[in-house]
Amino acid sequence: MKLPYWRLLLPLLVQVAIPLSLVAPYYAVITSGRTVYLRAIPVDPYDPLRGYSQILGYEFGQRRYLESLPGGKNLTAGETVYVVFSAPVQQERSLPWQPVRVSATLPQDLAPQEVVLKGRLKNGRIDYGIEEIYIPENQRDRMNAQIAEASQREQLLVEVKVDAGGRALVRAIWLQGQRYQF
Repeated sequence: MKLPYWRLLLPLLVQVAIPLSLVAPYYAVITSGRTVYLRAIPVDPYDPLRGYSQILGYEFGQRRYLESLPGGKNLTAGETVYVVFSAPVQQERSLPWQPVRVSATLPQDLAPQEVVLKGRLKNGRIDYGIEEIYIPENQRDRMNAQIAEASQREQLLVEVKVDAGGRALVRAIWLQGQRYQF
């Protein structure tokens, strides 16, 4: 008795489709996203449950900072927030992009030098999904020393890919002119 091919192919396709569906959104951000540089502040270098990671804080991640921007009033907990960033006048990697306004809906009127970053208001802070990076073990000690030094001089830049919908993904951090890719 010969089994039809679809009985073999269907389970195989399901096994392939599930992992692909988990990776596809990240791949879409990487391929279609725009590179943005943001100034960050290291917050917490070690989490015993997850290994060596770096928690990053952003000035624009604080509610009171966003309230000072146009459209930033009346933010409510759990609300999705869209922050519009503008590129620096000089297109240099060492200059971070700056937040210029806040919106409760995805802005459709972005200028060519602007991108939007999507976040959610939680406990007085905005979570953009780019606050935590995992550092490879072989680079941990060197990066930790450079991060500590950079935080004193405010030279920690995060390279982020942002798609048209505001989803973001950390691609690298820049420490003292050196790029560490993730």
